[in-house]
Amino acid sequence: MATVSGVTNLWEPLEASSERIMKEGSDCCEKNAKPQIALRRRRGKRPTLDGMFASTSQRNDDGLQASYNISLLIAKSGKPHTIGKKLILPAVEEVLKTVLHKPASDIIKRIPLSNNNVERRIDEMSSDNESFLCNYLQTTHFSIQLDELPDNAALLLAYVRFITNQEIYEELLFARTLITDTKGVSIFQVLKDYFIEKAIPLSNIISVATDGAPAMGGGGSGILVVVNNVAEMRRQTIFHLQRNRI
Repeated sequence: MATVSGVTNLWEPLEASSERIMKEGSDCCEKNAKPQIALRRRRGKRPTLDGMFASTSQRNDDGLQASYNISLLIAKSGKPHTIGKKLILPAVEEVLKTVLHKPASDIIKRIPLSNNNVERRIDEMSSDNESFLCNYLQTTHFSIQLDELPDNAALLLAYVRFITNQEIYEELLFARTLITDTKGVSIFQVLKDYFIEKAIPLSNIISVATDGAPAMGGGGSGILVVVNNVAEMRRQTIFHLQRNRI
């Protein structure tokens, strides 16, 4: 019995020592692991190269989108293209600094609004709108109004009116310079060339309105006479309006 007791007493210090060593080892592992865990967390939060490129790219895309949106507003207002750089960007900078209390220089740099940039944006958007409009006119009937600007530019404006989704829409189709003269035949040639270029059938025109300029009249070689004699336009209504009524 004593032997058993002695054996038991012999193992008790070893077990206690083993428990102490395991506890100390566990505490030591935890102490060593804490800096490693913190380091991994900091490393995970650190911006990666891909992330920095993606963030920069997104900011640049946002600036480009703002440039297009502002250029559209300039086009709708009819203001000179230079207003973007001379007035709008300084106004945006003032709002950022005064109201939002944010540094404006980096943001302003990402919004290109120089005269050339605004002109290019407007041309691109106009081209997209023209392409969409011409594709639609290829398959639908519409009315057209022809206006000759009363100045030295000899500029021909063409507007179209059509119905879609039970609503009437009117859009500027084109503005082209009359290079040769302003006779009805020349005006019609410009119109015809444009329709051929855009693959729009002349037969889709169901009515024509003019502004009352001499070359637009129905007498002699006016555009109305020329249009009326085109075999492809068999069913049409011709309107001749006085310039001061447009």
